Order: sequence, then structure tokens, then C-alpha cells
Amino acid sequence: MRFGAIPPALLPRCPVLWLAGVAAEELAYGQAQGGATDWQQASLLLTSFPPAERAWRLRAAQREARQLLQPHWSAYLALVMAMRQHQSVANCLKRLNTTPAEPPTPAAPA
Repeated sequence: MRFGAIPPALLPRCPVLWLAGVAAEELAYGQAQGGATDWQQASLLLTSFPPAERAWRLRAAQREARQLLQPHWSAYLALVMAMRQHQSVANCLKRLNTTPAEPPTPAAPA
């Protein structure tokens, strides 16, 4: 992993993005099936923190990712469908930007 491209000030925020997949699995299926590699990679971003604080930051990042996904669940499902249809990045972004926010009603993507 090459960290030089990430500004140091953003490193503590990156685990939220890294753990968003784990958070989405929790919302969709009630628990995450995978994510060990995501946790390891996110942990690498936080090596400058002591182990106890790193663990706390990782849990907080996953919680924040889940809280960010919940009100945008319909957009997440639209993105999943677009990706399954092998849509371009531009089309995926369009789906994200045009899907209205709805109250969370997580369900496994079909």
C-alpha cells in the first residue's frame, strides 16, 4: 500500500472509507461476513496511534461508516445494481447523485 498519495491530515479519516464495506454488510445481512483484510488495511493507516487508541478509532470508523450509509441506503442499493450491471464510473456516480435519500430499510441486494 502506498501512503504517500494520502495527505497525512486525512489519514485518520480514511478508515471510515475503508470500513464502509464492512458496515454495509452489517446493515444488509445483520453481520459482516468478511472484512478482515479491510480491518488490517485500515489499521495500517493508523499505526502512528497506540494500539488501544487504534482499536478505538477503527471501531469508531466502522460505526461512523454505518451511520453515514443508513440515511443513504437507497443510493447504496442503486450503486450495487449499477455495479452489477457493469455500468461505467460516470453512470454509477449519476445513480448515486440522482437517488433520493430515504429512511433506512436495509435488505440484502438481490
